[in-house]
Amino acid sequence: MSGYRIFLSEESWQFLEREEVDRSTFAGVLRSLTFQEANPVDGRMLTLQIVGDYAITHFFDHAVKEIKVLHIEQADG
Repeated sequence: MSGYRIFLSEESWQFLEREEVDRSTFAGVLRSLTFQEANPVDGRMLTLQIVGDYAITHFFDHAVKEIKVLHIEQADG
């Protein structure tokens, strides 16, 4: 979403390093995340979204205009 900063959990950074994902290419993947209705978990509206080859669990923090990425994995596994 335009104007939103993206934050990745430590686990997400470790996935990117372990899988040797090109960060500049993956930044485009993250920018393609869209707001979707989701079920509340611990007061957050968590969304699992498949983008390209990746399954990304994230939530939007609209109060501070941030996207918090909690988990990334290969979409096929």
